[in-house]
Amino acid sequence: MNVGIARRSLKRVVRSARLKGGMPSSLHARGLILWAAALATGITCVWEHVHSTELASQIEKLQNQREDVLAEIGFLKMECAELSSRERIEEEAGARLGMRYPVDGEVVWLRPDGCRVWTKSDYVEAGANDRSGG
Repeated sequence: MNVGIARRSLKRVVRSARLKGGMPSSLHARGLILWAAALATGITCVWEHVHSTELASQIEKLQNQREDVLAEIGFLKMECAELSSRERIEEEAGARLGMRYPVDGEVVWLRPDGCRVWTKSDYVEAGANDRSGG
């Protein structure tokens, strides 16, 4: 029996030496480390889920904004086509600037050399004479 008591006493001495020397009890320390790691993992998983949910919400908002912008672009393209139509430009030129199509006597034709100025009727007659050799 003395051997059993001696072993127990030796274990107590070693255990108290470990605690006094700053070396934690291995079983207790492992449990504490595992608990802290599990807690950190759990917190990280919850944070990742919350973060991914926020990102999904932001993506949905951006997709809605994109659809709105594309719709506005389509509307603006239609408006641009309407505003640049020939009929509208002629109407605005007449209403705002008093412009109109010229009558025959108001049109002046210039030759490419810039020397002669003719009205349309003179230009047509000169062209006919040039073609006939006169």
